[in-house]
Amino acid sequence: MQPYRRPRYLELRERILEYPDESVKLGMMYQDIICGRESEVCGEGVDGVYAAHSDNVFQVKYLGETDAILFANRSAKRRGFYRPIMVPLNPKYEPFTKPLLDHFQDTHDYCFKYGPTWDSSMRVYRREVAKCFKGLYWPRVEYSRSVAVKISKDQIIREGINQNNKPVAFVDLDGQPKWYTLKDNGSILAKEIVPTQWKPCSSHIIRKSRERQLELQYQFTGLQISIYGGWTYKGKDQNLSDALRHYQYDPIIDPQDNIDILIKAAETYFEKLLIPYGERAEGTSYVINN
Repeated sequence: MQPYRRPRYLELRERILEYPDESVKLGMMYQDIICGRESEVCGEGVDGVYAAHSDNVFQVKYLGETDAILFANRSAKRRGFYRPIMVPLNPKYEPFTKPLLDHFQDTHDYCFKYGPTWDSSMRVYRREVAKCFKGLYWPRVEYSRSVAVKISKDQIIREGINQNNKPVAFVDLDGQPKWYTLKDNGSILAKEIVPTQWKPCSSHIIRKSRERQLELQYQFTGLQISIYGGWTYKGKDQNLSDALRHYQYDPIIDPQDNIDILIKAAETYFEKLLIPYGERAEGTSYVINN
């Protein structure tokens, strides 16, 4: 019997709604609704400030009928280009939208900043999220990572130069000789398997749980989740145009001037969000009568 269980998506949301610090609660609500990284809420990266700004929220009428809110979010690890997160305004479908819209309209600046610098802002936010999710754990599945391994000259069968003009060595570490990158200090970069571990829930779990909800419960396709969450799309649907397939690489640096493009991209998934809140909860089955 495993010592922990994965918390359900709605369980995480309930924790967020119960958190006493209103400012941090709104930050967690925003991270959840945009399927974002913590820097996209209250921080910065190599391309500048990613944090949410009150100028980048738009009220939209989907197909001229349904009230929606589009949050134009700067995407970390995507050169800071903007992506569209369009969600229903009606709390019947998404109860987080209206409180966030009110907060954006009241702020007139960066909406979430928890310290004098962006680094300190993210540290404070990270600490508060950990307090919110205290006692909850999430499985980090097995993965591999590169580690430096010190070797002796006797272990090197032969040396060479790879296609990138980097020194490599043919080494037998485990009975199966392989080529490894050879570092200046005489070590090589080898792969190490890190087994599955249960980790305390952190801010990144907000993004991961929202991703699972969109894919498994709302049935988002690979393209739709890449537009919504800012991932690289690696699908092989040959019916997609190159413009749609590579949407996340469009250099949108001013959402005001490109709102029509952002809305068009968001329309690829928006209708899937028009399901009463809770009907797509994890573990819930329901029957549709024909």
